[in-house]
Amino acid sequence: MRFGKTIGLIVALFLAVAIGAGAGPAAAAPAPAASTSTCVQTTVVLHGSKPATSSCTRWATAGVVTPATNMTSCANSARSVDIYDYSGHDVCFTGTGYLGYSIPNVQAISSLNWGWVRMYHGGSGWFETLRGDGKWYYYPTSTLITQVCIAC
Repeated sequence: MRFGKTIGLIVALFLAVAIGAGAGPAAAAPAPAASTSTCVQTTVVLHGSKPATSSCTRWATAGVVTPATNMTSCANSARSVDIYDYSGHDVCFTGTGYLGYSIPNVQAISSLNWGWVRMYHGGSGWFETLRGDGKWYYYPTSTLITQVCIAC
């Protein structure tokens, strides 16, 4: 009888290990499908007079992550400018140079480098100076940026 309990215990232990092995990293939830995920942070790298590059550096899955209601930095010490919009999207600029780049519904801008952005609100446009002081500057809804120039 003791032998039967030992075999039963070994079989149970083996099954627990075999089933538990599938619950490791391989069983983690898959990356969100493109149709259910949204980019909430884009990083744009300016390369002087060469073409800029950009990539999504943070994704949110619909119904799982809510956009932050407070300003968050791009968490990149090399960032030059951080632009946050009213929908919760963050655009992080690094490097220096000029780029024609549309960012609708701008809420706030923080810059660690000097430069300017071309902004529009209610049909009128202006050049807003980037002060490089790291402070957040806030704008009314429906403010649009069409150009960014960092250290130029």
